[in-house]
Amino acid sequence: MGYLTQINFDKMINIQLTDDPGNSFNTAENLGVLNNSITFGESININPVGDLDDFYRFIIDSESEVTISVGGVSERLDVDLLSAPDFNSRIFLDAATPSQPLSRTVTLEPGDYYLKVFTFNLRSSEYEVTLSNNDNISGQILFREEFSEDFDITNDDIFELDSSFLPIRPELVEGTALEGVVGTQLRIDDESGREMGLPTVIDVVDDDEVDTALRLQLDTYNPSASTLGDSFFGTGIKTKDTFNPGNGGLAVEARVRIIDSEENPLARGVIDSVFFFTPGMSIRDEIDFELLGNFIEDAQNDNSEPSIFTNVFDDQDLFQRGDFEVIDLGDVPGLEGFDLTEFNNFRIEWLEDKVVWKINDIPIREEFETLPDEPMGVFLNTWANGFPEAIDDSLIPADNLQSNQTFFYDIGYVQVETLI
Repeated sequence: MGYLTQINFDKMINIQLTDDPGNSFNTAENLGVLNNSITFGESININPVGDLDDFYRFIIDSESEVTISVGGVSERLDVDLLSAPDFNSRIFLDAATPSQPLSRTVTLEPGDYYLKVFTFNLRSSEYEVTLSNNDNISGQILFREEFSEDFDITNDDIFELDSSFLPIRPELVEGTALEGVVGTQLRIDDESGREMGLPTVIDVVDDDEVDTALRLQLDTYNPSASTLGDSFFGTGIKTKDTFNPGNGGLAVEARVRIIDSEENPLARGVIDSVFFFTPGMSIRDEIDFELLGNFIEDAQNDNSEPSIFTNVFDDQDLFQRGDFEVIDLGDVPGLEGFDLTEFNNFRIEWLEDKVVWKINDIPIREEFETLPDEPMGVFLNTWANGFPEAIDDSLIPADNLQSNQTFFYDIGYVQVETLI
């Protein structure tokens, strides 16, 4: 038996699906009229019951933009959307995999629709489906992760570790103390990751909004490196699902701070990030905040507000620079005395016609030309020396544990919501 969550503006209702979904058009599970957003979980079970496919039926009562998302799978599952109980009426056939959840947005005319989730490769898997009528959804919180004391990144419904390798382009460090350094490895749940510290929840005593925070860690010593001393050891988390702004727009908000203490001082070359990103793509869409140790130290030396690096990409190569702007927060009214070593809210509003970056609800940039349009996940990470504005060769990898330096990035909460 699966579960169904129906979101209706600011109200959420949990409902048990009455039976296992049917295995044909005639026995399809009836989800009724799709007038907001529903999420349900089920499974394909090859043994012992031979349940190879699940059918669902839903109704669209007026022309609507609808997003179909399928994730949470341990094996590849295929997904069919049809406009009638007939395979000749197919709208799309796609797949969800453990590394790449499915998210498709289509415009549907009024009528009945059928969703089929099935397996070609005869493997069992649980799955979760979200159907969203984007024309009727406004101002909904899709999730809010507050990182309570029992949070476990290795067993969470929303977030998982991002084990990417973030390279440094050789020409950027040629002739410097960083020559030969290849990048930052984001840790995974293995012996090296646990030895150096997976994300952990800490108590927060000096903030009015959060009592706990998830701490991400960057080390100059990378025990997983094939050549010790050629890379840093960072940490990243990402959502298991991707999101699409639809007609009304989408926002991510994160409350974060950078630790600067006697035991773990802030350093030039460190990068802490909050961003939307298309996972697993060589051509990327991306919208990001990058908090740079270089800018923070410059501001501390000048007794001024730091600058913030913002960037946006639309169908661009991984090594392209993007449409970036460096925002001097000293020029932004309302952010006088801004301090990145205290908790602040960073918010990206992603709409069809513009992208807005906000800090503590104050807009610092609007972009109307470069507008991503692919489904994106939410990522947060800490890494080092990744691009020209962030590089400083005073921060170099260590080739032994005794020489390691550690830097911390705290996340109080992350929230994703639809916009009106």
